[in-house]
Formats: sequence, C-alpha cells, structure tokens
Amino acid sequence: MADQISICNMALAEIVAAPIESLNERSLEARETGRYYNQALSSLLESHPWGFATRRATLAATINARPGEWVASFAMPTDVARPIKIMPASTITGVQSWWIDDRITGVDYVIEDAILYCSVTDPVLAFTTTGITAAAFPAKFVDALALELASRIVMPIKKSREMKSDLLKQAEVAKQRAMADDMNRQPINDEWVDEVALARGGWSGTEDYWRR
Repeated sequence: MADQISICNMALAEIVAAPIESLNERSLEARETGRYYNQALSSLLESHPWGFATRRATLAATINARPGEWVASFAMPTDVARPIKIMPASTITGVQSWWIDDRITGVDYVIEDAILYCSVTDPVLAFTTTGITAAAFPAKFVDALALELASRIVMPIKKSREMKSDLLKQAEVAKQRAMADDMNRQPINDEWVDEVALARGGWSGTEDYWRR
C-alpha cells in the first residue's frame, strides 16, 4: 500500500537521489518532493476521470447571476479536480455506475469562479475528487505519479536536462498505462438496454441510452 513518502522515494530513486523519511527533513530532496508532490498529483487527477477517484454530489443553489443564459446556478464542491458530467437528480434515482458513460448525454453547463451554471434545477455532479489519499491509488497510478514527480524534481536536484527529457517520456507512457488500466477496471457493456431495464435504473423519458 502506497503512501506519500513511499511515492516520493520512488521518484527520488528514479533520479538516483537519497531517500527521505519525512517531508519535514532539512534536505534538498525533502524540500523539492514536498514542493512538487501536490502539483504532480493534481496534474494526474485532472488528466482523466479516474474511477477510483470519482464522486457524485448534489449541489447547493446560489443566486443566478446569468438568468438569461442558464436556469440555475450552484456552488462547486471544494474538492473537484475535474468535472465529469451533470445529470438531473430526477433521472438517476437508484443510479448505476454507467450513467457516467461518455455516450450518455449529460446536461450542458459552464463553470465560472467556482459557480456552476446549468439548465436544470436539481443537478448531480460526477467529478474527480482531490480528497483522496495515496492508500487508494491503484499500482499503475502510483507508478505514473512517481514518474510525474520525478520529472519535476530532477532539475532542481540533479540539474540534468537529459534526465528530465527521458523522465517526461517515461511519465507520459506510465500515465497512458494507468489510464488504460483504469478503463479496464470499468468495462463498458455495449448491449442495448430495454425500456424496462432503464426504468429499473431510474431513467425516464424517451431518449436512447447505452449502459456501462
């Protein structure tokens, strides 16, 4: 099971630097890994709708400053790394995971200054959360994060552009592998879903949907 320090030490090993025991150490390695860890993590979380970090939330209404464009406005949760989709709460009673499938059309929305404007009055937001600990990271995500962090700390610690260039390539490959692994953990079922099954899943209306 990974934790922040073990991931930092994986990154330090990639650049052949000394390991650390704490981010509070008075060492160059601790200072730079502590400086870039959250930035590297945020970059990865924003790059893909990771299944292990997906959350759903109902939103608190705010005063709508754009009534001519949008039906309602809502405050965004503070832990959003990446919005995935908005769906009306009335259509997702007993929601299954497949409602996040990109082939299922969600509600149009825009986000401005941490306010979400949309065309429904009961939105549920699916999003990638920042509020997740390293213990929940899958192994390939850990590998990708360690290499992403290594690519950021190699210059201040080793001052090697050659190493940085190589690590950037490795980090991108590791990210793609982690994304593929994440999608494999959430296989999509392409079978058509009949109206009875849709009703059991909470869907209403005459739209055609596919399920995950």
